[in-house]
Amino acid sequence: ELVYAAGDTVELNARIINESGKTLRGKAITTVYDVNLKKVFAKEAEVTINADTYQTKLTAESFEIPEDWCDKYFFLHTALYVDGKKVSQSFYWPMVLEKMKDNDFKSQYRANNVNVLTHEQGPWLMPQIQNTCDDDVIDCTVEGINYEGDRIVGTLILENRGVVPAFPVKITAINDSLVQYLSDDSFFMEAGETRRIEFTLRNDEKLCEKVRFSVKAWNKKENIIEA
Repeated sequence: ELVYAAGDTVELNARIINESGKTLRGKAITTVYDVNLKKVFAKEAEVTINADTYQTKLTAESFEIPEDWCDKYFFLHTALYVDGKKVSQSFYWPMVLEKMKDNDFKSQYRANNVNVLTHEQGPWLMPQIQNTCDDDVIDCTVEGINYEGDRIVGTLILENRGVVPAFPVKITAINDSLVQYLSDDSFFMEAGETRRIEFTLRNDEKLCEKVRFSVKAWNKKENIIEA
């Protein structure tokens, strides 16, 4: 469920899908962020997922939505860590709407998922996240870049040194002659998180001798780096 009323209780359960065919032992963390992307709740659990188990359900505590979150988004993040490395994450932005306080309306809406909610007065996701901007950039360095014929390959090392998470982190190669392939190009980054992004660029015309990347988010200033 991604639409709530203030005062509702959110059940913070998670499901982990294991398609690796391997037994995984690690740690799952579920986090609630408020309307300003500040952490207000976190639950950590050690998990063992057997190789032959496709789906594992994790039960966390429940969370009551404060009254002052009405007509705004809040944020839910769940991540799985194996050997200290984040291997999977999900990020959601539920809405809290005044009209959901009407129990008849709430029941009708939840009984019929095809209903379309209109909210002409908001909330609007992009401006709300932009308001959390801390005038910082996402640090970025390039590691192991190689020019291999019509391919340019390497790794971007991103670090969010700010005090709030960054979302959505967008990476673009800004040379006109390049077509890009990135291991991820739009994602959520926790405060203090470091992320490695593998890239392969097609340089068909072999016109590019240096690569320029743009790294930015709705609440982070653009950082342009050259490699």
